[in-house]
Amino acid sequence: MEDLPDEILLRIFKDVDDHSLFKNCSVVCKRWHRILDWNYWASILVSDTNEHAEQYRRLFEQFPQMRQNSAPLLIDRPLGRNLTGDICGEVSVAEYLKLKQAHPQHHGNINIGDIGVSGLDTDWESGRQWVIEEPGSEHLLNSQHSVLASSYELSRINAFFTLRSLKPLLNYTQSSSEVKLKYTLAVEVSTRAFSGGEVITEVMKGLDQHRIYPNSDGAKHCTVTYLMPGTNWRWLTQTSDCSEFLEQPSPYAFIHPRVNCKDDRVWDGHFGPKVRRMRFCINLLKNEQQTQAGAAAHG
Repeated sequence: MEDLPDEILLRIFKDVDDHSLFKNCSVVCKRWHRILDWNYWASILVSDTNEHAEQYRRLFEQFPQMRQNSAPLLIDRPLGRNLTGDICGEVSVAEYLKLKQAHPQHHGNINIGDIGVSGLDTDWESGRQWVIEEPGSEHLLNSQHSVLASSYELSRINAFFTLRSLKPLLNYTQSSSEVKLKYTLAVEVSTRAFSGGEVITEVMKGLDQHRIYPNSDGAKHCTVTYLMPGTNWRWLTQTSDCSEFLEQPSPYAFIHPRVNCKDDRVWDGHFGPKVRRMRFCINLLKNEQQTQAGAAAHG
């Protein structure tokens, strides 16, 4: 390996995942550390192979110093992508939970956090939390994928993300008049023909999963939506500025989006709102693009 030219080593490194390159390969020797410097990481972020490269180009154009933070940016890839992963965002949260149960060590393609629920019932006729409804069953006739159905007690979906790169992003962007960081939490929901219910979306911060803090204004970012009976599948979105995460007392930004659902009546069985997909995105937007943050969750 010592005799290989840098160009050949770079070709080999392209077949290694980013996390292993950063954590392992870059500390093997001085030569590898020199090759895998911040210029290397930045080049990947702005390359055409990254579907969200435009946001990183905009970031580096506005804040050239951020290039030196390219390694944590590459590991987190916080901008543009759906942080809940392809399974939760493109298939269903229920399918992700089933995969997680079958393979506890495998959490889809989420490498910076996790997703869980307040509890899973096994009997559709009873229980107070979520139940998984399968396509083709008598309870689920309008979806090709498994979904979650809530009951008469508040049922929660919890997502947890630890983003090492968000703090420097916020430190640079908070004073800018050109760009802003916005997050969007989106959840796909529906109700039964004869039963409505509430869907509450929240975004909080904390040191870890056991120590969650309200935002700097003393309250969570919270949106409450009542769904009428017979609501077809639709997306509910909550969008806000990321600046409150600067108050985060941890060196890494810990973000806790949560979706809560509840039946509007006290019935045995899971007649409350159903949840199919869930997405959480952070976007670097030009000021005139801020109103488009909601659409970015569906991109």
